[in-house]
Amino acid sequence: MKIGKQAFYRQIDLPQAQAYEAMAETMATSAVTCDAQEGMQAFVDKRKPEWRNK
Repeated sequence: MKIGKQAFYRQIDLPQAQAYEAMAETMATSAVTCDAQEGMQAFVDKRKPEWRNK
C-alpha cells in the first residue's frame, strides 16, 4: 500500500503517458516483492496472508 501511495503522488503531475509508464514500472517492481508473492500464494491457498512488510 505504501509503495502505491508514494507512486501515486509521484506521478500525479506528470503528463498521462509518463504517468502510465511510471505506474507500470512501479507495478512490475512491486509484483515481485515478498509480500506480493505471499499475497498471491495465500489467495491460491485460500488462507490469510502472513505479511512481513518486505
